[in-house]
Amino acid sequence: MDEITEGRFALLDDRLDHYGERIAVLEAACADREADDKHAEGMRLNWIVVALFAFELLIGGWQLWWSLHHA
Repeated sequence: MDEITEGRFALLDDRLDHYGERIAVLEAACADREADDKHAEGMRLNWIVVALFAFELLIGGWQLWWSLHHA
């Protein structure tokens, strides 16, 4: 009877270790996904800044042309 109880506890410990490893892998995957989401959001903001800068250059070029053309 004592060996059976020890076997059950050993099996339970193995299961808990296995579940702990699975949880660690899932948490790492979630952290990677969150990092990827943050990276994608940062890249989107960078492209918005580049687009706004290009738009500002276009407006500046148009203003320069307009002032030279109508001077």
